[in-house]
Amino acid sequence: MNLMGLGPFRFSMNTVPFNELSRNLDVRAESQMVIMSRPSIHYLGPGDEEITIDGTLYPHFISGKGLMQIEGMYAAAAAGTPLMMASGGGRIFGRWVIRNISSVDKHLLRDGTPMRLDFSMTVVRAGAAFGGLRLF
Repeated sequence: MNLMGLGPFRFSMNTVPFNELSRNLDVRAESQMVIMSRPSIHYLGPGDEEITIDGTLYPHFISGKGLMQIEGMYAAAAAGTPLMMASGGGRIFGRWVIRNISSVDKHLLRDGTPMRLDFSMTVVRAGAAFGGLRLF
């Protein structure tokens, strides 16, 4: 069973499992100076919403499948492609863009294949106007 899907990428125990998922939402609120009083706060709307996924995969246990997916995620990040995200239970999170991805290869075999790969990926929610100019 899939833990989560991001576009064509599947996170499961048989491909790329993750250990931790953290979520952050910034709120845009600005202070307005007021004479003889504390500043008033004006809510301007939601800011960036991010999800960070950290995981470890062991390629030799899953026939190297996870390594190809990690490379695909690097390519999607470089292209800035918005991807649909959904949980394995069917919850739809909407469209997200990979903002950052990093990986560390550990315990390399003679051919350079890692026996362990730790990765971290941060995705940011794509706004309604992502990918094009909306005037109205």
